[in-house]
Amino acid sequence: MILVCKQTMANHIPKKQHEFLINTSMEVAKEHFKQKNYARAIEALRIPLKRIPKQVTKDVINMMLELLLINERYSECLDIFTQFCGFSFDVSVTEEQSIIVNSYIIPEKLQVDLKMKFIICLVRLRSCNLITNLIDGVLLEDDVEVVGDLYLDVVEALMQMCYPQEAIKLLVPLVKSKNYSLAGVWLKYAECLATCQMPDQAVEAYFTVMALAPSHVEVLYPLAMLLLQQNKKKEALEVLSQDLSSNKLDVAVLIEQMKLLKQINDWDNYWKSVELLLSRHCVVLKNPEELKIVLTQATIREKMVKLRKMRNFRSEHTEIEASFVSIREPTIEEEYRIYKEILQLAKDRGEYSFLQKFAFMGLCSKRFPKYFDEIFLIAFYSCVFNKDYYHGYTIIRDLIIKYPENNLCWNWFTLITQASDDIRHSRFLERYQDKLPAEHRGLIVANYDLSVGNYVFCLNYFMKEFKKTKSAFSAFMLGVVMLQLYSQRFMNRTKKKVMAETTTYLFLNYSKIRGLHAPQEAYYNLGRMYHQLGIMYLAEYYYKKVFKVNNDFLEDYPEVLCLKREAAYNLHHIYRNNGNLVAARNVLMEHIVV
Repeated sequence: MILVCKQTMANHIPKKQHEFLINTSMEVAKEHFKQKNYARAIEALRIPLKRIPKQVTKDVINMMLELLLINERYSECLDIFTQFCGFSFDVSVTEEQSIIVNSYIIPEKLQVDLKMKFIICLVRLRSCNLITNLIDGVLLEDDVEVVGDLYLDVVEALMQMCYPQEAIKLLVPLVKSKNYSLAGVWLKYAECLATCQMPDQAVEAYFTVMALAPSHVEVLYPLAMLLLQQNKKKEALEVLSQDLSSNKLDVAVLIEQMKLLKQINDWDNYWKSVELLLSRHCVVLKNPEELKIVLTQATIREKMVKLRKMRNFRSEHTEIEASFVSIREPTIEEEYRIYKEILQLAKDRGEYSFLQKFAFMGLCSKRFPKYFDEIFLIAFYSCVFNKDYYHGYTIIRDLIIKYPENNLCWNWFTLITQASDDIRHSRFLERYQDKLPAEHRGLIVANYDLSVGNYVFCLNYFMKEFKKTKSAFSAFMLGVVMLQLYSQRFMNRTKKKVMAETTTYLFLNYSKIRGLHAPQEAYYNLGRMYHQLGIMYLAEYYYKKVFKVNNDFLEDYPEVLCLKREAAYNLHHIYRNNGNLVAARNVLMEHIVV
């Protein structure tokens, strides 16, 4: 409100008190500038420019031009140059409403700061044909030791607008000067040289930056990439290498080294660097027993104690925690983002053992405790990818206990138990039956019994469900159980005939209901049912009907849910077993071969 009041006051100060008016407006504008509220700063400076145009000072004009350049209001800059600085322009406007300065007349003895702002304005307007003479004039007339900061403003604009050749003209005197031969200036010089395809000079400039400011980590990666372009792989790696004998690890340099190793596809050293990066706050796990320890819901300290006891028992005297000192560490959020990128890279490259190793290391991290749940889930997926169903089962069991209502967890549980060789899940289900969701308890247990071949319970459960709901699912599952019983050897012919009739009835009932929503699925399952019953002409009939149905009506994943290839594969088996190899080959060529 103070600024609002002062700006209102500036609008009512008598014009005779022009100094007070200018000072008040400048004070408001500077405060808005500090708060990066540039639009309001421009409004404040417009007051003296409109009310007392003949009394405004160079300071007001300079600040106004700077604000307009920041806000990319270049046409207004040209108005200021014309009205208050004595410029004249020949300007044209394109169809895209962009301004082109064709020519200009510049006043003599113009202040250097105004001249520099005019050059920046031309650079922003991409009037490159007018820039060269102005820059040459600046180099001849103005001492770099005095106005070097203005040189830097122009260099910044030239680099942003991709005029590196012109920027080099100003950077050369800057790096040779006494006052401005600093690391930041040398860095801009090196970037310009690299852009201008002058790699040897750019490498020398980058090394100068490293000598002037050893903490300039961002220099290392572009320097290493330049050395790589010159086929100096060894030198590039040396730039980013560290001597750990000093018991210090520069984390920022290590991250840059990982970027380089990834760029040159040196994956062995990349994974070693990842392990070193994580070892600062994670335990480098050595054997499967340690994986089991980090999966527990214990605190990090308790896990450390258990891991230390485990290694002492094995007579392994390797340190649990890193002994070196880390410097220049990223924030927890930045490192977690890098950590997830590493896991994604391991997954994309099919390096599932490294994916699992690093995911499990993250479970005992001192820096990532608040991300434990997400890492725990990633660890489960890593087990699935790496086919480690033993530890995958441990994770999914804990997730089911925590989220018993989550269908996805139960789906993963089923897939893990089907893939694993042990029967731990049977004991878990027996103990956990009473805690299962009441509405799903029977279905979960029936599904388990179906997988282990206990068909009696399944039959009773799905029979009750079918009588109660008459749903497509219950009819289908009951038909599947009956089909399994039909396929057993000890069944006599009479019972087999009855079961075949019952199975056919159930599948037809299922297809009648399900066919309204998913006809392709219904035809495919009917074909499979008749195929298993040995009625091949009906199996062929329904498999062929699958080819005539499209899944275009499905909104999600129509191609993934399409069953034409599965039907074609089964149909080709029917033809091949009957000796019709030509028909079998034609089906494969038409529906499966890509």
